[in-house]
Amino acid sequence: MSTLFLAVVSVLAGVASALQAATNGALAGRIGLGATLVVSITVTSVAVAVFYFAQR
Repeated sequence: MSTLFLAVVSVLAGVASALQAATNGALAGRIGLGATLVVSITVTSVAVAVFYFAQR
């Protein structure tokens, strides 16, 4: 793999992590921690499934 590709993936992972934390913080204040975790896990699972099947 190219070094540039790995650098881009690393930056995107950092951005995704920051957005996930901000989203969880905002949702936890509005709908509660339990519901926030369900939403977060659902969105993450759907995204993983989409990327998995897109690679096949």
